[in-house]
Amino acid sequence: MINNTGFITNPGGGAFNVTKTLSSDTLGFENASGNFAGDAYDNDPLEPAGNLIQWASTASLRIWTGQQNTNWHNAQNWSPLGIPSPSEDVMISDVANDPIISVDHAGIRNITLNGGAVLTIQNGYDLDVNGYYLNSNATVNINSANTTINVAGNWTNNGSFIHGQGTVVFDGTDLQDIISGGTGTNRSFYNLITTNPDTVRLQQGLDVDWLLSVNSGVFDVNGQNLLFGSSTGNQVSVSGILHMDDSSVLQMFNGSEVVVNSGGGLRIVGTSPATRPVISRLNSGNYNIRVLNGATLDASTAIFEYTGGNGILIENGATIDPASNLDQTLFRYGSGNAYLTLSNSQSLVSEGIQFEANAGSEPVNNIVYNGSGSITFSNYTGTLSGVNFESDNGSGTRGNVRWYFTQSEIVNNGSQTFGNDAVLSSAVNLGLVNVVLEDRFLPIAPASVARFYTITPTNSGTSDLRLYYGDVELQGEVEAELKIWLRREGSWVNLAGTVNTVQNYIELGSGGYALVSGVTDTVVISDANDDTSLPVELVSFTVLIQNGQVLLEWQTASEIDNAYWLVDRKELTEQEYEQVISGEIKVEGTFYPFQNVGNLPGQGSTNSQTNYRFVDQSASISSIYAYRLADISVYGQIYYHPVIFLVPEAVPQDFSLSQNYPNPFNPETLIEYQLPVESRVSLRIFNILGQEVKLLLQGDVPAGYYEIRWDGTNQKQQPVASGTYIYQLSIQSADGKNNFTQSRRMILMR
Repeated sequence: MINNTGFITNPGGGAFNVTKTLSSDTLGFENASGNFAGDAYDNDPLEPAGNLIQWASTASLRIWTGQQNTNWHNAQNWSPLGIPSPSEDVMISDVANDPIISVDHAGIRNITLNGGAVLTIQNGYDLDVNGYYLNSNATVNINSANTTINVAGNWTNNGSFIHGQGTVVFDGTDLQDIISGGTGTNRSFYNLITTNPDTVRLQQGLDVDWLLSVNSGVFDVNGQNLLFGSSTGNQVSVSGILHMDDSSVLQMFNGSEVVVNSGGGLRIVGTSPATRPVISRLNSGNYNIRVLNGATLDASTAIFEYTGGNGILIENGATIDPASNLDQTLFRYGSGNAYLTLSNSQSLVSEGIQFEANAGSEPVNNIVYNGSGSITFSNYTGTLSGVNFESDNGSGTRGNVRWYFTQSEIVNNGSQTFGNDAVLSSAVNLGLVNVVLEDRFLPIAPASVARFYTITPTNSGTSDLRLYYGDVELQGEVEAELKIWLRREGSWVNLAGTVNTVQNYIELGSGGYALVSGVTDTVVISDANDDTSLPVELVSFTVLIQNGQVLLEWQTASEIDNAYWLVDRKELTEQEYEQVISGEIKVEGTFYPFQNVGNLPGQGSTNSQTNYRFVDQSASISSIYAYRLADISVYGQIYYHPVIFLVPEAVPQDFSLSQNYPNPFNPETLIEYQLPVESRVSLRIFNILGQEVKLLLQGDVPAGYYEIRWDGTNQKQQPVASGTYIYQLSIQSADGKNNFTQSRRMILMR
């Protein structure tokens, strides 16, 4: 490199400032000066490319002059003289020779093309640029599929971008905006890849013809319209986050797909039903979404429409974000096997999901479930709602897919649909009517459809009643002989009804359903002619905290065909509990269903008293719970018993040891104590001589109320003699600040 060379005058004629013989090395002039320096006054053996003699000068902006030829890498085509560097800006206007990148890779800072200018990139060469600005009537023309434009800043295109099946990579390190010029003829991208660990954001609509790959960071659709694909097999590949918020639209070409890879996420979350983000088809056909092992679908208040095949496939090991749970998401106008196919192991509750059909076209199922978890759809709506539109590998009395709603509506001289499953039509004012659906059996012998409703009106009156069911819910019942059965105040009544086997509903017309103000009815669908069910006679059911655990105890007087018990639990907030106690809401309808926490075998058929005891190992002694028992008959029928509540007592204020009870005793007695803080506790029995008889307890114990039994035996489990004994409680708090010891006497009389 020759620096700061001056050429005072041009030799003229056939002479040159510089002449170079043919060789492989390069002769460079840095910051040359003079009247004629940098013009066509060199003799380069590689002309017109002219890359053996190079002219360069330091500049912040280089302007294309095209004085010699179209070669981007000819320094004499630029003013100031020199090939643009990665630290320099470039401006290209409409001149005689349009620039062509055809001999080497080009790297610059920002590029601006003015009206009429054309930049061509050939032969698989690349361009690195920070900011990209095309003004009106300017053109960038890529004529090789092997060409890549790497953009580290913003993209603004008010002219034409002819992609030539090349690739544009957004590889900045902070926010990048695609400001304009991404849609329409000669403006779309072919392969668009983002490697920015931060965010690439749309400010206007965007077309991508072949591949959109979000390799890292966030690709933010930002309320814009993204059109994707031009042939079957095109793919949106997401290893970062594809983010769609309010008013965002992604339209997919027929046969294309969205694939969310391990570590990636599809986030489609809206804030209002009126502006929900949408993934739909482009023009016609259908598309698929696959969420692979290790990937996440985060969707709520969103719309998925015109899916095909498996719809959204959640593979084993993939996750539906539990913070969104598909809440308020609408699936509509699809075809193929399902809207949603689940193969994972999560247990989720989705609130307010919707399914809608297109006239004459719908998937075979709303849901196909072949995973090992469960999903419950609470307060769902839509023309395809219901268990009859699922394929559930756990179908039967209690499957992996659960349907549930609770809905309150005014019924007054008109028709009201609840969850698209139950319809009340009344000529009188029934006031606010609450309807709850769960897809479980209730005990009508020999069996019932796997769903039941509870109906509670504000006012008394008569109504027509229509209840929908699904073919898969028919557990051996004869469809043509289905009837509506009503249970009110412990008794079942056959209301009959008319069956429509084509549209899958049974109906009581002519005001055949009489409702009573404030009374909750339970209705089921069954082909039974008589009620031969014999529910279990439950005498008592209690729940308490004992020794730091939640203990449930219940007693039956008799049991008929009782196969086993279900123990269901629902955690309540203090506000929900107060609303339930005041009658403002019902515990069965507090936004989410009960959770099964265990089961115990029943006694089959017996006339003898039976006592049951169940410790809820997963419960917290500081939480408020509603507990519900269900007995399951050998025929699969389920009967739910009334709910009871566990409200934890306040933590004790002091250490205390109570007098044993009973006292005197034979053969055992109960000793109670309380701890205001977590402590190391020992409880010992001594005889009247001060000799230790038995160590009942030693270890760390949380704060709370406790009781422990002594059965009158020593450390070797041998019965001790009658007489006076002393029991002593010694306590040291976990923080070491409190010590407590107390002793009491007791009398054993054999």
